[in-house]
Amino acid sequence: MTSGYRWYALGLLALINLLNYVDRNVIYALFEPIKQDLSLTDSQLGWLGSAYILVFSVAYVLINLAIDLVYTLFDPRIRY
Repeated sequence: MTSGYRWYALGLLALINLLNYVDRNVIYALFEPIKQDLSLTDSQLGWLGSAYILVFSVAYVLINLAIDLVYTLFDPRIRY
């Protein structure tokens, strides 16, 4: 493995990590417009943010479990 490929892989992983972080936190940048548009109180907005994180976390776990299941079922190198 060449040094250039290692730096490319590191840069790609860093970019993916950045996009993942921005994707999870974009709702917080939009809190004020959401609050005004839907006429929400601070408490309701807090519940909305909590619900978003909860749904995001559960979906993340379920999707990763599904990916792992497909990987283990169809990868011929894995033997049990």
